[in-house]
Amino acid sequence: ESRRLVPFGAWPGLLPGKAQVRWRVVRVVVDEGSLPQRARDGRYIVSPALDSITGQDYFSFADDVWQMIYREVPIGVVIRISVRVGTTSRWSPWSEECEDLLMEVPEPVPPGVTAARALSAAQKSKDATAVQSVELARLSPREVSLSWPAFRTKGSLSFVEYRVMACTLADLEDVADFSANGIIVATLVLEKQPEQVTTTIRGISPSTCYVLQVDA
Repeated sequence: ESRRLVPFGAWPGLLPGKAQVRWRVVRVVVDEGSLPQRARDGRYIVSPALDSITGQDYFSFADDVWQMIYREVPIGVVIRISVRVGTTSRWSPWSEECEDLLMEVPEPVPPGVTAARALSAAQKSKDATAVQSVELARLSPREVSLSWPAFRTKGSLSFVEYRVMACTLADLEDVADFSANGIIVATLVLEKQPEQVTTTIRGISPSTCYVLQVDA
């Protein structure tokens, strides 16, 4: 039998009923342009009081532990967090900071490829030959249907946005330079990943050499 233990003699308003979070940036992993100036300076960002208790935010009387979900931290930084709880009349002191916490969404990767940040130059070259290429499912004078294996995802990542880029070549011997000449010809967002992803590119020019690339 499961029971919720309540301290003897509890009085309304004297038990923790709200929480507050503060965090600071220890290190920036990606571009920090979207961070507020005070975060870039390492100062604390303090949340408003979270006093709307839900099923996800609660105080365990049996374990003397507060559990909550906080969603206001940016991606691409290493942070340290401290919290405090409060009653209707006063706040507790701030807790000690947690250890370094990396806020990151694991990037989707094609089959046969390791996440880009973990690759050495030699491994990138090796993996590039192992990736299954984009396949042409159907070709007509003005459009082409493409197919490729779904990218792998980790953790709770569910929505994946694919981007198809095209680069025209003046000669078959030329090397595609997507950074300079690539254009986005299609995007699609998928919540559930099929084994094979397909899309159709319309408006292509006849008698033109294209190189196509997919990322996510």
